[in-house]
Amino acid sequence: MAVSKAEKLVNRYNKLKADRGNWDRHWREVAELVYPRRDDFDVKRADGEKRMTKVFDSSAVHANELLASAMIALNVNPATTWFKSKTTGMDEEAARWLDNASKVMLEEINSADSGFYTAAYEYFMEFCAFGTAAMYAEEPESLNGVRFQARSLSEIVVAEGAKGVIDTVFRKFEYSVNQIMERWPNNTSEVIHKHFEKGEVDAKFPIVHCIKPREARDPSKKNTANLPIESIYILKEDNSVLEEGGFHENPIPVGRFYKSPMETYGRSPAMTALPDIKLLNEIMKVTIKAAQKSVDPALLIPSESFVQPLRTQPSGINVFDSSNGLTAQQAIGQLPSSNPNIGLDMVQYLTDKVRSMFFVDQLQLSGSPQMTATEVLQRTEEKTRLMAPILGRVQTEFLYPILDRVFGILFRQGKFGTPPQSLPASFEFEFTGAVAQSQKQAEAGGFLRSVETMSPLLQLNPNLLLDNLNADKLLRETLQTFGVGMDKLSDEGERDAARQQQAEQQQAQEQMLMAEQAVNMDKTNSEAERNRNAS
Repeated sequence: MAVSKAEKLVNRYNKLKADRGNWDRHWREVAELVYPRRDDFDVKRADGEKRMTKVFDSSAVHANELLASAMIALNVNPATTWFKSKTTGMDEEAARWLDNASKVMLEEINSADSGFYTAAYEYFMEFCAFGTAAMYAEEPESLNGVRFQARSLSEIVVAEGAKGVIDTVFRKFEYSVNQIMERWPNNTSEVIHKHFEKGEVDAKFPIVHCIKPREARDPSKKNTANLPIESIYILKEDNSVLEEGGFHENPIPVGRFYKSPMETYGRSPAMTALPDIKLLNEIMKVTIKAAQKSVDPALLIPSESFVQPLRTQPSGINVFDSSNGLTAQQAIGQLPSSNPNIGLDMVQYLTDKVRSMFFVDQLQLSGSPQMTATEVLQRTEEKTRLMAPILGRVQTEFLYPILDRVFGILFRQGKFGTPPQSLPASFEFEFTGAVAQSQKQAEAGGFLRSVETMSPLLQLNPNLLLDNLNADKLLRETLQTFGVGMDKLSDEGERDAARQQQAEQQQAQEQMLMAEQAVNMDKTNSEAERNRNAS
C-alpha cells in the first residue's frame, strides 16, 4: 500500500522529534533554573502549575532577562530606526523609493497590531536560554499588515538544508474539535466529525504543521500550490490533511546563538553556565539552611528537666523541674551551627561568574561618573564590538529573513506604491542599531584621525584634501552613517541645478561688475583727456 504524503511527513516529524531527545533533556535542565516558565520539554504542564520550585537563587533567571533585553536594545530598539535600505550605487529615484519602503516597514513593525516587540522579547529569552528560537511572521486574513508570534522551542523540530541553514520546521500543537471545525470547516477527518456530532467539541487533538521548501513547482503559476515554500497542516490522529498551501518567503526563521558544525540546534550562554548555575542553587540552598540554624538554632536539653514538648514560639510557657540543681539557663544548650557568611561569599563569586557568562559585565557601562562624553562613547563602542560576532548570527538567521518577509507581504499589499523602472532586481537592508552605528562611527573617527595626522602636510597645501576626496559623497555617507534618512538630504539633481544656477548668477554679477568697471575706466580716461586738452 502506497504511503501518503501526509504520512511521510508525520513519520519524518516523529523521527526528528526522537532524534532530539538529548536536547529535550538538556533544555529541561536549563529551563528549570534559567527560564522556568518554558519548562515544558518532554513533559506536559498543567495551567497555573508552579514553575520555580527548583530555583533557590534567581541570578541566572535575571541574567537571562538582562541579556534578552540587551539583544532587543542592540538589534531592534523600538526607540530608533534600526534598519534601512542599502542604496549604494542606485540612482536617486530608486534610492528614495527604497528609503520610503523602509520607513513604511518600520512603521508597520512598530505598530501595536503587529506584536513584533512582544514576540521579539520572547524570541530572545529562548534564544539566550536554549540557544535556538523561532518567530512566525504571517499575513492576517484582513490582508492588512503583518502579525508576529514567537514559537516555543518545545513545539517545533527543525532540519537543515544543504547550505547549513534551517529550512524545514515542524510544529506540533493542539486544537480542540471546536477550533478545528471553526478554522477548517471542510476538513475530511472522520475522527473530528464523529466527536463533533457527539458534542465532544472540547476534546483536543495534535496537529502537525510542516513548513519546508517545495520540491516541485511551476513558477509561472501564481497559485499557493506553486509558491516556493510549502505549508501543510496534518491531523496527527489519522494523518488527514487539514490545509495545504504555501508562502512566498520563509515565514518562520530559526536562529541559533552558538552553532557547532556537527549539530543542528544551537547552544547558549545558559548551557555554558549550567554547572555554575546548579552549584549556585545548591550552595544557596545550604546557605539558607545555615542561616536558619544561626537565627533559630537547634536546642539541647536534659530529657527530664522540662515538660515536653519545648515551646520555642513567642510567649511560649515551659514547665521546668529544678530538682536536679540546674537552672533553666544551664539546662538549655545550643547545638553547633555553621557560619552562613562563608556560603554567601561563594554565592557572590558564582553570581558574578554566571552574570559574566551572560555578558552582563559587557552590557553594563562601568566607569567614573565624571567620564566625558567621548570616554562614554569609546567605552560603549568597545563593549558593542565585543558583542558583534554574536549579533552577526542574529542578523543572518533572524533579522534578514524577517525583513525579507515583511517587505514581501507589504509589497504585495501595495503599501509602497509603484516601484521605479530603475529599481534593481535584488537589494539588501542594512542595520543601523547600536553595534552597526558604533562600527560605522569608528570608520568616521578613522577619517578624522587621518586628517589630523595629515594636518602638517595640509598646512603646506590646503587644497590637497579636497583635490583627493569626493566631498559630496563623503558628507552624504557620513550623515547616513549617523542615521540621517534620505528624506532629510537634498536631491542630488536639484542640488547640482542649484549650484549651476548660483554659479551662473555669480558669473553674471562678475560680468556686470567688470562692465561697470570698464565704463568707469572709460569715463575716467575721457575726463583726463579733456583736462589735458584744456591745459
